[in-house]
Amino acid sequence: MGSEKTCKYYLLILIIFLSISCGITIREYKTNDIKNQRIKISLLNKTHEPTVSTTFIKTIEEHLIKRGALIVDYGEDYEVTVVLTSVKTQAVAYTVKDVIGANMIQISGIYSIKDKNKNTPDSSGVFNISNNYNIKDIVESEIERSRAIQKSATEVAEIILGKIAILPEKP
Repeated sequence: MGSEKTCKYYLLILIIFLSISCGITIREYKTNDIKNQRIKISLLNKTHEPTVSTTFIKTIEEHLIKRGALIVDYGEDYEVTVVLTSVKTQAVAYTVKDVIGANMIQISGIYSIKDKNKNTPDSSGVFNISNNYNIKDIVESEIERSRAIQKSATEVAEIILGKIAILPEKP
């Protein structure tokens, strides 16, 4: 019993020593409460998919509202801008009869989060998210494709929510 505990302590000390000596810094982010923050969401769709815009805006708004944010059109604390640059669909699986059985949808874009009092973004980044969906008949394939787009929008919403939660607190 005693040797197992000392072994664990030595291992912990070794990990800390290695992280310090290798120049690795361990940083802790304190997540802010985004309750009652006023957030404006803008989306620019540079793709040829009009339904993607509504899915992305609706999903991002829902995720922020669930955490207590207030979605506004003016008088915002932060403005979230999302630019969808491309939506690509590619076959990833075929059936025995050389018919496409599954597709991959890849959605790329950028986002930025800007304080209303600043000209430069507080946080920005890119995303390139892929999701697969099965192809059956036309109706089910479109439903599956919509679900894949919804999954991509949810991933982007989670990224944005995480970035807003670690922004410096307002005085």
